[in-house]
Amino acid sequence: STTVGQNFNGAINASGGTGPYNFTVNSTPVPTNGTNISLGDGLFAFNTGGNTLSLTGTPGSVTTVSFTVAVTDSASGSVSPVTYTITVTAAAPLSIQTTALPNGDNSWPYNAKLKATGGVPPYTWTKTSGNLPSGLNLISSGGSNENITGVPTAPGTSSFTIKVTDSAAASVTANLSITIGSCDNTANLKGH
Repeated sequence: STTVGQNFNGAINASGGTGPYNFTVNSTPVPTNGTNISLGDGLFAFNTGGNTLSLTGTPGSVTTVSFTVAVTDSASGSVSPVTYTITVTAAAPLSIQTTALPNGDNSWPYNAKLKATGGVPPYTWTKTSGNLPSGLNLISSGGSNENITGVPTAPGTSSFTIKVTDSAAASVTANLSITIGSCDNTANLKGH
């Protein structure tokens, strides 16, 4: 089984008989040059001349993909078609896991991660209202995280709304705030 929008990889192996093997999927011969044969819903089968029928793709909907596979060896021995199914389930609901952000200090480097789960990655993050503290920015870190990073330039509390959108266009928001203290990074240290 796999999840909508998630990359799927699987394999069906042939053994016994005399290689090389020739596969058919839903009565269609599978070329041994790696050409994809559609299974449906963004899933494919291919063979590169070995004893493995590779399965790959990214399904686009909740469904069950059924297909038959038969194999013939080089001595013309064959196996009757066998039916396989790949169950594609819905992704978990998209959610922002970050519920609070750490405070920071004026003129000191700040870094905090925003984390999302569920939905269909990759995610896109945006600030939809309010302001980040002066000197801080949203910086993409890829995957399910986004960073708020920089060097704050003024003390105070900033409230803002963050929105995350997945690749299936689902989105959720979270209201967050960051308080920047007045402890400036202006120490004048002298050493010997």
